[in-house]
Amino acid sequence: MVYARLSKLSAGPPADEALRGKMARAVARLQALRQLLENPPPGAVPPALVDPLDVCHILTDRWLSSEALAALAGRWAASHNGQYLFHSPTTMLFAPEPEDLTSRAAYDAALGRFIRTTVAQSATSDDSAYFLKSRDACSTPASHRLSIFRAGAVADAQPGAWLSEEFTLTAEDDGQRTLQLGVPHQPALLWKAYAVAGAVASIVPRPSVDLASAGSPLAREPILHLDSQRLSRETVPLDPGVVVALTPEQQARVEQTVAYLAAEMGVSLFGVDIVFEEGTDRMFIVDLNYFPGYGGVDNLFPLLEEQLLHAARDRCT
Repeated sequence: MVYARLSKLSAGPPADEALRGKMARAVARLQALRQLLENPPPGAVPPALVDPLDVCHILTDRWLSSEALAALAGRWAASHNGQYLFHSPTTMLFAPEPEDLTSRAAYDAALGRFIRTTVAQSATSDDSAYFLKSRDACSTPASHRLSIFRAGAVADAQPGAWLSEEFTLTAEDDGQRTLQLGVPHQPALLWKAYAVAGAVASIVPRPSVDLASAGSPLAREPILHLDSQRLSRETVPLDPGVVVALTPEQQARVEQTVAYLAAEMGVSLFGVDIVFEEGTDRMFIVDLNYFPGYGGVDNLFPLLEEQLLHAARDRCT
């Protein structure tokens, strides 16, 4: 799927030659990977470098990872008397039909219908917030762009307002989007847990969006268009008086969740974005990605070296 989508990207009119070249090289690498996955040598085990490639594929796809997280959350609860270790936000997939891709106007109309129908079915109030993201979780410019809006803004939204001006069907992506129901959380930050060797290497606070308070940017702008790697303090105000630290109980939950995901999915190098719901302290995993940037992790390279050596020894025995 990823290969087919990138093939379309590299064939269409590029935003610039650098982007087109990057996409073409990515297509070549993914084509070789796809052939290996679909036509492994007779008797071969599923291909893996450090982690199984079929699992890595799930972690690079927001729709597949949301389904996996929901299933794993339910599996834990079923074996622990209905008690959830973590939750996965309600997530829906928009996959445009071929006729929706004939023009930007046709695409905007189809996306608008999907959003209006989905919000009508899932919103609990006009303040319910939604995150519109690309299906690709990494490696493309679109993967870090998102739109955020409240249910109350849907009725008056104009066609084309859902995505930023940078969006184009031919040069950026094929238009598949996930729509995730937001989780109100305070303060306006999330926690990124980095895993190495299937265990927490570090838990780092990251800026998030205030969805609930009267000072939320959503109170001023009906639809926000953001880049998750460039969130500013103007967009995401952080109270300097707030102590940015997890409680011991929250820390233990994060560590237990990371260990559970690693064991169940068979993956060792990944990151999870976590928020704690305001009023309930329920823990939600709002994003999951493979081999993240590991920003803020001390002693990263010795940890990676140890994991790589461990994986190599396993492959040789």
